[in-house]
Order: sequence, then structure tokens, then C-alpha cells
Amino acid sequence: MATKGVRTAKAELRDVSAVGRRKNRALPVEVTMSDSYVELSPEGYGRPVVLEYHDGKLCLRVFADANSEEPTHVIDLNGAITAAPAGDK
Repeated sequence: MATKGVRTAKAELRDVSAVGRRKNRALPVEVTMSDSYVELSPEGYGRPVVLEYHDGKLCLRVFADANSEEPTHVIDLNGAITAAPAGDK
């Protein structure tokens, strides 16, 4: 059952190595989007990457341990700002 405001899409990550291109390797990925986050779930890897907008800040949360509820890395992306966000003008 879909949660209100949450959308999902299917995609594939292509292996760009020489061997991966030759063997045409790809990894299915489910992309889940809501009003405040985008979650990437490669098949067999849980949800290792969450891009989240919280309290006016964009953060990348990385879960290197699929069994953990807490991210192993939280990267503040404010240093990557190239233009003011649309809501801050």
C-alpha cells in the first residue's frame, strides 16, 4: 500500500568498468521520493543512501551497515550550494 505523498520509481545502475560494460552488468535500484527525502535502494543492499532536506539543510545520510537504524555518515551538503534554494529567495 502506497503512503500518501510518497512515490517510487525503478531504475538501473550500469557498471561503467570495462568488464561491466562488456558483460552489460546492471543493478536494479528502487528510488523512493517524498516531500522531504529521496531514498535509493539498490537490490540486495537495503537503503544505503538517503538525501534529506531538514531544517533548511540538505544532508546525505549513508548507511554502510544495512542492519543499523542510524547512518554511519551524515554529510552536510550546504557547502555544495551553487544558488539559493527556491524557498529562500
